[in-house]
Amino acid sequence: MFKKRIILLFTVSFFLVFIILSCKNWGAGSSVACSEILDNPVVHVSRRALQDNIEACSAIHPNLSGLAGTAFIDSVFRAEGFTFPDTMVSSTDAIFLQRRFFDLITREDPHFRLVPHLYRDGKRVTGKMIKVWPFSLIRFGDTLLVDASFSSILKPGDCVLEINQVPARQYLHYAYSDRYLHAPLIQSQAHFNFSDNYHLLVERQGVRKYLIVDGISMVDYYRAVNSQDASRIFPAYLTGYFRIDEFDDNRKIAEDLNGFLSKLKRTGYKNLILDLRRNPGGSGDYLEDILSLISRKSVLHYQKNVKVKLSSENIDKYFLPSERVGDLVNLPERLVMHELELVPSSFSKELNIYVLVSRNTGSMAACLANLIQYNKIGTVVGEPLVHNALKYGEVVEARSGIAAFFISTVQYEDYTRAIDGVLFPDVMLPYRVNEYLQGGDPVLTKLLKYITFRQETKRRLLFMGEL
Repeated sequence: MFKKRIILLFTVSFFLVFIILSCKNWGAGSSVACSEILDNPVVHVSRRALQDNIEACSAIHPNLSGLAGTAFIDSVFRAEGFTFPDTMVSSTDAIFLQRRFFDLITREDPHFRLVPHLYRDGKRVTGKMIKVWPFSLIRFGDTLLVDASFSSILKPGDCVLEINQVPARQYLHYAYSDRYLHAPLIQSQAHFNFSDNYHLLVERQGVRKYLIVDGISMVDYYRAVNSQDASRIFPAYLTGYFRIDEFDDNRKIAEDLNGFLSKLKRTGYKNLILDLRRNPGGSGDYLEDILSLISRKSVLHYQKNVKVKLSSENIDKYFLPSERVGDLVNLPERLVMHELELVPSSFSKELNIYVLVSRNTGSMAACLANLIQYNKIGTVVGEPLVHNALKYGEVVEARSGIAAFFISTVQYEDYTRAIDGVLFPDVMLPYRVNEYLQGGDPVLTKLLKYITFRQETKRRLLFMGEL
């Protein structure tokens, strides 16, 4: 999944003067506080604007042409009771109004997202200009718990009830239904709520606490996220653990994994957990380098077919004539990766591979889990992936004045054991909020116990001569 930037006109009418909303004068009917430092211009949003955006998106996406017609839009308006206000609304409300429709597309393609842009004094906000929550979150329905804390005041498992007097459920109303949530993204969706410090109401071990934490810059937030331990060894379970949160520099990931496997080999342990639970995807470059380390096979079954929506931005990549722009085409056979060739000489050691997944596991991470499951390299463990996590990719960012669309351009048909577009794990490990309220990582702990049970069962059967 690579990213390009293209321009998409967001057809809303702007006042010439930006309205800077404070916590006190945020619009009626909304209890969400707004930071004083950010612009939130009042705009007019209409059915015509929605239809223009749908048509622009369908010109890029491989499977949205049926959503652009007037008849379909009319049917959605009737079914959802969808209406637009007659008056001007804030940019964030305008985005959310359109998102109510676009979320229907996200159900078909989980890559499809609508994300607000942030401005201050008419200029795009950078990661150093605003302070975000110093923690990431894990979601259970309408309950938010701290996943990772970058403040000594908060602990994993803390249940977040309010932030700056805003109920946590209010933030979730505007958020996407991901399992794992990053602070900058959920804050952006929840009406630009940013502050230098945050007043929290949390519940810890059944006791409510009022806490004040300092915000951290977006740059420091993602630096803290990336500095978390990516690998460790659990001697009590004879198991190594390697976490991949994004497929960005895959050569570096392969190098790090190779070094870790060398360390694991010296211990004699034969179990490896690859944690992809927080991984939304990324690049597929050099994916075979990673797989070659954990599989002695020379080739893996990969793709059956690939369809692409041709545009002026990608047509040269596929070596097709310019008059095909706008067409949805099957890629020529020479460009479809029916098999993924590995490098057997890179194989590290025979291991029991376990791949941890969640409904956040998407795109290239979903592809890796699917390759391991379908080709019988290892065991996929966790909760089912979201519908069509494998189906789309090659995402482009279509930018507008106040928001950006993230749109797939390619439709895949992979070799898979997915059922009706859903990839199910081999071993189901459900997420239970009561377990996470105690802190720690209950799903990982349950997997480690499962590995022990599996090893003991195998030893018992060997002893009895049944293996």
